[in-house]
Amino acid sequence: MTSFFDLNIKILKLSGLWVPNSNNSFKYKKAITYNSICILYSMIYFTIAELVSLKESAANLNDLVKNLNMLMSFLLTLIKIIVWFRYRKDILKIIAFIDTRKNVFKNYNFDSEEIVLKELQFKDTWTKSFFVMSTLVPLSAGILSITETITKGEEYVVFRNDSSLVYVQKLPYYSWIPFDHSSSKWSFAIAVVSQCIALLNCGYITVGLDMMFVALTSSITAHFIMTKEALRRIGNFEFKDRTATHKLRDDGYIKFKNCLMHLQNLIK
Repeated sequence: MTSFFDLNIKILKLSGLWVPNSNNSFKYKKAITYNSICILYSMIYFTIAELVSLKESAANLNDLVKNLNMLMSFLLTLIKIIVWFRYRKDILKIIAFIDTRKNVFKNYNFDSEEIVLKELQFKDTWTKSFFVMSTLVPLSAGILSITETITKGEEYVVFRNDSSLVYVQKLPYYSWIPFDHSSSKWSFAIAVVSQCIALLNCGYITVGLDMMFVALTSSITAHFIMTKEALRRIGNFEFKDRTATHKLRDDGYIKFKNCLMHLQNLIK
């Protein structure tokens, strides 16, 4: 069954935040391992690496501001992750409710699927747009740095007095690197890739979480609109045939009650 949240779930799986409900222990362990690697590397390690590099970037005000800006972005993303895991089960209940109740007004003489589809297209369009942007930013930084390394790498080679060389090209982002990335241009390239991977996943986490809440808002909005349309179509029933009138009134009462119950569930 297609879910309103399919795209959002895929991004959360990619970023390492989706915990599967699987009876297959191997599949579950594999997902947990992947999630742990993603979060530990891109969020825990890289945030600490940026914090450690503050001392180095403090020598230049512009570099310090850039480093602090990136550090705060990662810290805010960490807070979002904590909030996600704190309220994950509640959010999953909302998702399950919305998915199971999407056809609640199928007998109300209006196209409820069109309302849902409109909100879905709006949500998916912006989700894809932000996903592409979150991919392009670190990817372009990495490609530009490595391209410069390949084409102009010799210009960044500096020889010390003891004849040892130092590679002085600047990394695209400030962060502590656990190896000497200035020892060669290939070490530098590995450092660039390690930074870009962390930035990529942080971007995916941000997009995944932010757009999940947008998806929740869009889906609930669709249900409010459907409830409004359903209430408008109940109307008054007055016919000469009293039997038909009573039958329609009973049917209208049932539909009205259904609308109120659905509205009550949405508000809860």
